Amino acid sequence: MERKKWSRLLPGILLGETVLLCVAILSNSASMAEGIRQGIEISLNTLIPSMFIFLAVANFISDSPLGSQASRPFQRLVRKVFRLDPAAFTIFLLSLIGGYPIGAKLIASKIKKGQMNVRDGQRMLSFCTNCSPAFLLSGVSLGLWGSVVPGAVIYFSQVLAAVILAAGSAVRSPLVQIREDESREREELSSLFVRSVNSAAKSMGIICVFVVFFCGFFPFLDRLPLPDWAALIGKGLLEVTSGCQMIRGMTFVQSVYLVCLFTAFGGVCVHLQLTALLYKTNIKMGPFLLTRMIYTVLSLVFTILGCYLIQIGLLPSPAADCFTGSGNFTFHLYSVSPVSSFFLLVLCSILLLFPGKSVTIKK
Repeated sequence: MERKKWSRLLPGILLGETVLLCVAILSNSASMAEGIRQGIEISLNTLIPSMFIFLAVANFISDSPLGSQASRPFQRLVRKVFRLDPAAFTIFLLSLIGGYPIGAKLIASKIKKGQMNVRDGQRMLSFCTNCSPAFLLSGVSLGLWGSVVPGAVIYFSQVLAAVILAAGSAVRSPLVQIREDESREREELSSLFVRSVNSAAKSMGIICVFVVFFCGFFPFLDRLPLPDWAALIGKGLLEVTSGCQMIRGMTFVQSVYLVCLFTAFGGVCVHLQLTALLYKTNIKMGPFLLTRMIYTVLSLVFTILGCYLIQIGLLPSPAADCFTGSGNFTFHLYSVSPVSSFFLLVLCSILLLFPGKSVTIKK
């Protein structure tokens, strides 16, 4: 009886909540517009410059013979320690360099093409979701601390956490093998490049739309009667970039721990981006969120150790004012990362020198 009663009341409750939400949006349209503008600025000034080129290059490498050849020299070690074949290990490497959605995007692509099974994709997602060094070093560390050292400490802490998860999940797990794409027997490199750029553009659209959406609702969070520290943590756990922008007036150690927490967890916005990219792959987000907690804890532990090494002088120390939190956070605009630039030049050289060369996939 109780279940039937709630089933009758639920539509009315949802309708009432929807009406209240619409009224709140209409009555706060100016604040929401400002939040949306902030989200667009983050997308244009930070996300697209740091991710788009590398996302296209990652798609190209993963779908071309380079995907299996790049890590072949390490295949014996990789097979024993991580239980990954060379192509799967390349996805892992690209996720460490390119940032959050690249690993999920490549995993989803392989599953949809029938090159990877869902079980292996579920396992790889746990350690192939990482913050990019371009964002941590250029976007956050230089702007907040005036040095790349804290950002490097956070980044390598997260790399170690990903490596531990990869090795730990390999225990009693079968070898992850990415099969050849039988649907494309022959494709020119120029065609593959165009398809990679097109796929990257679609993925960037998903990423930017979610960022703009969350930033649009942040003014509602600002109006809640919350202490400053609670609002800061709430924003950082919802959307990483906005949370990092708010870090001011803190000690060096406190700010480093918060940046590590935000970037290691990834934020609800990133998790929804992954959900959109993994649509129709049958990968479940529940196991991923569980491993994300482990990943975040490991990252914080290694970051605490790194901060201790900075304080005792074993690692270079940032400027003195960073320890008092007197610096102002500003994003440094950059076109692309050096790694992305290098790969872009390589791809352009291939297209110019070998315009008619085709790639044949042997069955």
